[in-house]
Amino acid sequence: MDRVNTSDPAFFDWPSDSPAALTVLVVEDEPMIAIELLTLISERGGKALGPFGAIDAAKAAIANVHIDGAIVDLDLNGEMSFDVANLLEDAHVPFVIYTGIDPRLLPPRHRRIPCLQKPCTGTDVVDRLFAVMQ
Repeated sequence: MDRVNTSDPAFFDWPSDSPAALTVLVVEDEPMIAIELLTLISERGGKALGPFGAIDAAKAAIANVHIDGAIVDLDLNGEMSFDVANLLEDAHVPFVIYTGIDPRLLPPRHRRIPCLQKPCTGTDVVDRLFAVMQ
């Protein structure tokens, strides 16, 4: 699998005052939502990795970059990103699901993962993720 190209515009390494800043993967295909999430992560001292709007790119990031937590939209341009959620869960990376999909339709494996249904605020999503990461 190809390594993530950190000079690519899809990789945002947000500066932080904290040397131990947490790296948060953002899997989101809607630009305005992604920008809000990246900004909020940065404001809380985290490093945002992404946004990734394609499943293969998100999977490459998981395989090649240390990730402390993630925000995952399950519907990426009509393609379901359950494989991304599976990889995160297998790697014991805490994450939240942020999606327009009815949470009752999640596969049994993912029903215990915190799920925030769109629309809700990016602040709610990032706050929930950071709570899960503690």
